[in-house]
Amino acid sequence: MTKNYSVVVWGALCTIVTSGSLSADDTAPSQDDIKFVFSATDTSGNGVIDKSEILMDVIQNFRDADTDQDGHIEKEEAGEEADTSEFTDGDTDKDGKISIEEAISEKLSDFKAADTDGSGTLTLEELTEAIVE
Repeated sequence: MTKNYSVVVWGALCTIVTSGSLSADDTAPSQDDIKFVFSATDTSGNGVIDKSEILMDVIQNFRDADTDQDGHIEKEEAGEEADTSEFTDGDTDKDGKISIEEAISEKLSDFKAADTDGSGTLTLEELTEAIVE
């Protein structure tokens, strides 16, 4: 069974899709794609992703996606992601757009679920397991 592969780093994976490294038709990213995203998110280079790195990633990806800079990601800005459960589930107030608070809350929840050993960090193995099961 393949989980929604935007579990923790949806923005980075969306970047891979739009950059052509991952086809939008693929059901899950390859191990190379996961390693690329892991390395890009692990800005400290210590081999794990911590909450501060997730928060920086979410905020940067949110800013990039919020093209009209109104503080929300509307369906038009989300593109194909707007039709996924990741978008609709993340829209907790059901106003049809994602606020930065909703994006952060969703990603921290995803982070906690992926952190199977409860260490407060994600290893490459935990991220891979969370993305592809």
